[in-house]
Amino acid sequence: MRLFSCFILMSQVFLLRGQNINSLEKAPVFKAVSHPFMPTVTSEYFYFSKDGLMWFSTSQGLSSFDGSEVVTYSTQQQAYALGLSGIRAIAEDKDYNLYLGGDNKLTYFNRENKTFSLLSYQPKDTSKSFDISTRNIYINNDGQVYIGTDARGLLIYNPGLKDFQHFNLNEGKSDCWDNANLNTVASFASHATDSSKLWVGTFNGIYLFNKITKQFTRNFQIINPGLNKLLTCPVLYDVRKMDVADDSTIWFSTNSNGFAKYNTRSGLVKLFLYDSG
Repeated sequence: MRLFSCFILMSQVFLLRGQNINSLEKAPVFKAVSHPFMPTVTSEYFYFSKDGLMWFSTSQGLSSFDGSEVVTYSTQQQAYALGLSGIRAIAEDKDYNLYLGGDNKLTYFNRENKTFSLLSYQPKDTSKSFDISTRNIYINNDGQVYIGTDARGLLIYNPGLKDFQHFNLNEGKSDCWDNANLNTVASFASHATDSSKLWVGTFNGIYLFNKITKQFTRNFQIINPGLNKLLTCPVLYDVRKMDVADDSTIWFSTNSNGFAKYNTRSGLVKLFLYDSG
């Protein structure tokens, strides 16, 4: 474990109510603090654990920040072997331990004894296991871990039994089906009113997953698709992040088609900031 003095991009955002938001003096302030010994931050985002630590990856692996110090938990060898220098997803269980989605790896980090355990899945129709390229992680109230993967659909991990269940977005495909466009799960969001349902963002729109029946349903139609002249292949809508506003609205972002609003009842989607030129 190595300790570093703090270097983090810190921001303070102030809510201005009833005031002139055009005033430069009252605009949000961003302050960069540098330190010569801080490794390069490589995370796609920061994760805040229940005890107030901020977690992320650096070029040297898994790191945390408590407001004054940065702590790195992995060796350089572990960072390379477990993909910890490029963490894309982090989730915390009831015991404050972490599931880490790194470069083509899924790892469990026990915070008490500072150990890493690599998790892999073996499909039913092959004798070979594969490392899990993780896009997102969601932990259910019962402790089961939902893992969105690159090209391999949805995995559900039971920590008690230490086993996986695997579900393709197309249930007719084999357990080994590998398709980046049609079987990538990129994001999760809780259902507003039904805890037995889970919204699943994919590279082909939004699906609803029934946790009881283990079935996917899809009701997703773009009402203003536009025409991008630069694209020569069918347009896919990669749902990177979702925010459930209420029981009928989900806002989501995409990588190539802007920001969008999804009506969960009608299945209709309106795109915003879409460049059709």
